[in-house]
Amino acid sequence: MNDDLHISKEGEDLIKSFESFQPKAYIDTYDKDGNPNYSIGWGHFGKLGDKKITPDMTITEEDANKLFREDAVVY
Repeated sequence: MNDDLHISKEGEDLIKSFESFQPKAYIDTYDKDGNPNYSIGWGHFGKLGDKKITPDMTITEEDANKLFREDAVVY
């Protein structure tokens, strides 16, 4: 990841206006076999750290905001 890249406050606010903060994991999509894929926070998908997101996971808004900024640089 390029540490020089970042998202502006305006960009973050715009993206978040289309999302909503979810402190509990939720079903976002289904895989080709019909198994649920979970997201958490501001739409973070896949893993939290080294663990796959599961339905029992939760996240604080502060941690979700950090994760959002990390995700925004990737995309």
